[in-house]
Amino acid sequence: MVKALRTAKELKNLIALQGYEGLGELVDFEVLNRLLIEAQNRLDNLNFIENIGNEEANQNLLNAALEEIVFQFIKVGEEELKLADELKEQLRKTREALQNNFDQNDPVFVNLREELERIFKKKNLTETTQADLVENLPLLRKIHEQAKELNRKNALLKAKYGNDEKYARIHKRLTEKGSLSAKEMQLHRALMLVKKEVDDRLEGQEDYLHNEELFDRYLVRLVSEKFVVDEKLNLDTGTRRNISTLIAKEYFQLYQARI
Repeated sequence: MVKALRTAKELKNLIALQGYEGLGELVDFEVLNRLLIEAQNRLDNLNFIENIGNEEANQNLLNAALEEIVFQFIKVGEEELKLADELKEQLRKTREALQNNFDQNDPVFVNLREELERIFKKKNLTETTQADLVENLPLLRKIHEQAKELNRKNALLKAKYGNDEKYARIHKRLTEKGSLSAKEMQLHRALMLVKKEVDDRLEGQEDYLHNEELFDRYLVRLVSEKFVVDEKLNLDTGTRRNISTLIAKEYFQLYQARI
């Protein structure tokens, strides 16, 4: 249907370009153009719903303009339209709160994103009733509030590392695993020592990251020095390797993004 309506739009342009007077009056092209817009909106909605769940869609979900979803009502009334506007505004706020999260591997963030996806997997979201709107609004508000709280905690942690998102993520991964028997203060001090030395090393010589094997060996030694020697943390070889791998991953990802 969309293809046919696009062809009609092209025919209108062709008639105008070729100067075929009178042909343009045989069909109401304005109506066909409005039908094309509606059909395209419907197709976009169907594709959006069907694609949720695959890896690429998950990655792109938060980049989609969710508040632009077209709501079609079984029963249209002023109250439904008011609720629809409220739902769109809540979608916008929720999307922005989730987009502002700099740690998308955080289990809490993943759960919030999955909750949002579950709402959109409901086939009746874009062809809905007042009852559906009333049901979805509090769910979106809950996700929004939890996303804001997560962002607040992330901001506090990031501030402790000089607003360096890399080390805030590293800190969180190490405390999540529960394999590091260290106090938060010790972990912070050790990571700050590593951060200062690595950042000083890379200052003006970022090409040091060209050699991944060399950089990995450097980090293993540095982690042993700062965590074990300076902070007196009893870490086995596997734990030291895990810490250095987390740090290396953050630097390499940033380096690759820049080049």
